[in-house]
Amino acid sequence: MGMGAKTPPAMQMPPPTDPAVDDRVAESEAKLEEERRAMIRTKSQGQMGTLLTSGQGVTEEAPTSRTILGG
Repeated sequence: MGMGAKTPPAMQMPPPTDPAVDDRVAESEAKLEEERRAMIRTKSQGQMGTLLTSGQGVTEEAPTSRTILGG
C-alpha cells in the first residue's frame, strides 16, 4: 500500500486544423465585425439627429404666457 509519486501523463499535441475551416472562421468574424461597426454608425447617426441645438444652446427668448391653469 505504498503511495508512490504519480507521474503526469504525457502532453499530446492537438490535431492540426484544416486551413479551409480557419479561413471560414476568419471570414465570419470579419463579417460580424463589419455588422457591429455598421450598427454603431447607424446608432450614432440617429443620436445626432435628435439634437436640436448646437453647443451654444437655445439663444431665443422662451415663450412665457399665462395660461388658464397657471392663473
